Amino acid sequence: MVRAARAFSWDDLARYPEPGYRELKEEICAFWSREARLDVDMVKVGNGSGIVLFRLAMLFLEPGVATLGYMPQFPDWVAMVGVVGGEYDGVALDPAEGFRFDCQAFLARLALRPYPLVYIDNPNNPTGQLIPLDEVEQIARECERRDSVLIVDEAFGDYVDETCSGVNLVERYPNVVVTRTFSKGMGLAGVRVGYGLMSHYLGEFYDRIDVPLYPVSGLAVALATASLHDRRFLQNNRVKMAEAKRHLLDRLVAKGYTVARTNDSCSIFTLGDRDREVDLHAELLRQGILTTAGRNFDNLGHNYVRVNTPQHPGDFLARLEGQE
Repeated sequence: MVRAARAFSWDDLARYPEPGYRELKEEICAFWSREARLDVDMVKVGNGSGIVLFRLAMLFLEPGVATLGYMPQFPDWVAMVGVVGGEYDGVALDPAEGFRFDCQAFLARLALRPYPLVYIDNPNNPTGQLIPLDEVEQIARECERRDSVLIVDEAFGDYVDETCSGVNLVERYPNVVVTRTFSKGMGLAGVRVGYGLMSHYLGEFYDRIDVPLYPVSGLAVALATASLHDRRFLQNNRVKMAEAKRHLLDRLVAKGYTVARTNDSCSIFTLGDRDREVDLHAELLRQGILTTAGRNFDNLGHNYVRVNTPQHPGDFLARLEGQE
């Protein structure tokens, strides 16, 4: 990444970036070539994956139109639905089952009313659990039968193997959109680059509202393109993350905390206190441990928090043990 930054022509900062981002799109297609046959017209680049999600909400939702999701999940998506006047209908996951995603319950809710747009984040934010690809395909198939578009938000997807990705479905299901970002596993949150992968059919509609206003800088494109060449970084990151996370979770469970179902190598997880009156976010903050409060997510109480797994969990545990 440092080499890519050094090789960047700083004179190019005086110029507008190439509006089609063709080189980046070609690298994205090459990156996913083992999972799907993609072409550049199926890749939609944005200033982070959030802008791609928001445009999809603008495209398919309007006042009185509902989208289906599950709870808890990415709260910004719920906010986007509200901004365009849509209705968010969420299937509540059961805390007694560790907030395990129930595919059959989700499909049953899908059958109750028309949903032009269905949204799942996978891995889930805030639990970090991974919905198996065969279950995602069941949902995609049922959505196709009901003429619904399925969004698979894979913001945390770089923490799991590409064989788990919904990208494997894009070629076979023209109703599936997968959104990805360089902000999480790629470590490029500051440069703000994301993209969506979709069929040519959906892409034609998306392009009608994707105003070409140079949303991504030339430097950001250069760094994102370079990151796609380094698969070893991703693989090593997953191994290190899984090791740190397992160590941390084992200690937290031994201390009596609850942990929602989660994938070993995904960087986030949901931690809970068995006492529903406890404000866990405030308690941890007093010990110098920064988390995301559970009250920010539908179907989580203030006795839950989302934790970003630290690279070295020892400091987290030392601060926690200072509380006891």
